[in-house]
Amino acid sequence: LTPRGDAVTTLSLEAIDERYLLAGCADASVALYDVADTPSAPPRGPPQPRRPVVQATRRSCRSGHTGAVACVQWFPHDTGAFVSGGYDALVKLWDTNTMSPACDFESAGRVHCVCMSEVASRHNLIAACADGDDREVVLYDPNVGHAAHRLCGHRGVPWALAWSPRDEHHLVSGGSDGSLRLWDIRKNIRGCLRSFD
Repeated sequence: LTPRGDAVTTLSLEAIDERYLLAGCADASVALYDVADTPSAPPRGPPQPRRPVVQATRRSCRSGHTGAVACVQWFPHDTGAFVSGGYDALVKLWDTNTMSPACDFESAGRVHCVCMSEVASRHNLIAACADGDDREVVLYDPNVGHAAHRLCGHRGVPWALAWSPRDEHHLVSGGSDGSLRLWDIRKNIRGCLRSFD
């Protein structure tokens, strides 16, 4: 597999068919590969580079990212959509069929991580963390097109996120302050259930 762009910064393999791979790149492009499309016989000599099925670049998709793509994730139960976050301070919800953004969310700074729950049945929130003075995790709601909730409490910039594999309302964040925080997204002011410093 060979992206037509710059350095690969993030990957996401969809879990439904385990066939499609997203690659985000430092040149602001997002490429889609079909990893199941392999030759029936082993190649003679070194394997030839494979091109993406489709790629959204600054030239081919004017509404795509304008800064490095830092994170990508497939929608948990549908290969028709995926999310990305970039150093252009945008979280984008993409339509895979057209390889174009269906919705953009502005963040406080460079986006480091986007994350969707694999077990959610009552929401399809996109959790994101970015640079910024607010030091918060933002939950974006694609149904309304803007931020639905903000989780505040880190003393430094949040860098990493993971949804609970059992409870669709529990989210863990990790930050530059060296702490981990377990959140219940249903609670407004007292959403942090536990802090691990």
